Amino acid sequence: LTGTWTAGLGATYYPGGHLGFVGEAQLVNTAISDGCRLLSNSGSEKNAEVCSSIDGASNASMSAALSVGAILRTASRAKVSPYVRLQGGGFFGNLNTTAMQGTFANENSELVIVPIYPGSSESSFSFQFTFGAGVTVPVAKAYHLRFEGRGTTYSMDVVTGATGSFGSEPNTGSKWITQFSILAGIDLVLERKRGRRY
Repeated sequence: LTGTWTAGLGATYYPGGHLGFVGEAQLVNTAISDGCRLLSNSGSEKNAEVCSSIDGASNASMSAALSVGAILRTASRAKVSPYVRLQGGGFFGNLNTTAMQGTFANENSELVIVPIYPGSSESSFSFQFTFGAGVTVPVAKAYHLRFEGRGTTYSMDVVTGATGSFGSEPNTGSKWITQFSILAGIDLVLERKRGRRY
């Protein structure tokens, strides 16, 4: 996995001054970069070309993360209000993380595709868990700036062993990974005060 970007929209409800409940939707530009290293050299230039075509190749696709959870803040009326959050939900991936192919040029200088791992469906689903900590800073009557660091844990399909024969489906399994990110955003604050009509 490589560094990338994400954009999200969320809503938080505070029934009291400290504990709140949050719902969030995020678009994640999931990106991967492939690598290849020859463990032995049979003398075949085609093997070296295929490995070279794989090494450094990249692919990206949009994924979606939906989650709900709780947020706990302190000093809600202060200039800087720290908080922590814990959320859980689903991660809907749209990137095949087990497929692998390379290319080499034949005697007519035409590219020949070599399917190392055919791969399966590009769509995937995983439960995901998010822990975050940050601060909010009021900049106007109804607007706060938000700065947060968070870690999101979810599972991805990975290849766990060599194929039984050329062109067959590889042995696959799930691997839990944690991605860390830094977020900056703007909060629109809607506050209801007792004894006041709107």
